[in-house]
Amino acid sequence: MIKNVIFDLGGVVVNFSPKRYLEERFSNMKTEQFLYNTIFDSVLWGELDRGTEEREVTEQNMLKIAKENGRLFEAQAVLDEWQDMLEPRLDTIKLIKKLKENGYKVYYLSNIAQDIFKLISEKNGFSELFDGGIASYEVNLLKPEPEIYTLMLEKYSLVAKETVFCDDTRKNITAARALDIRAVHFLSAAQFEKELKSINVNINEPVKKEMSLS
Repeated sequence: MIKNVIFDLGGVVVNFSPKRYLEERFSNMKTEQFLYNTIFDSVLWGELDRGTEEREVTEQNMLKIAKENGRLFEAQAVLDEWQDMLEPRLDTIKLIKKLKENGYKVYYLSNIAQDIFKLISEKNGFSELFDGGIASYEVNLLKPEPEIYTLMLEKYSLVAKETVFCDDTRKNITAARALDIRAVHFLSAAQFEKELKSINVNINEPVKKEMSLS
């Protein structure tokens, strides 16, 4: 019986699709791939998420690489503006609220840098939305490292087989399944809700009580 649902943040609770963002901005495949590799899919980005490097230093190193490859202007523009894509996914937030209303514990588990976590958590009221969670920078671990999943289970005394985890990255799903966590590749809130219902997770709209006139 499922009692807990764990959500990834970027790409699940808030929009985060860097490839699409780059495609819409540049319409040049070589430029897009270089910027994706140098910024979003780089070891440097991973160090930010792990909490082992500061943003200013990381971005200076990214810009140095971009300058050496004749892409300084483009890289600076991305670093200045990429946070604009971090808008809340209202359909996912609605699903989280429905789960909580039906008695499930809801958590987050995210690879995310400290400043970005602060930005989106304050904007979206995470203190009320979630029962708890782990951001990677806090523990110097990253998905899909098994230790971060184990820590999540231990921190909140969760039983793996009573827990569902969703993530938009397949390797993170594979790692969770290896620990007996029921994991679902997130494509949309509607798709995830359907998956939850298929394993008997109750996501009914709460019945509104009629006010008595007597």
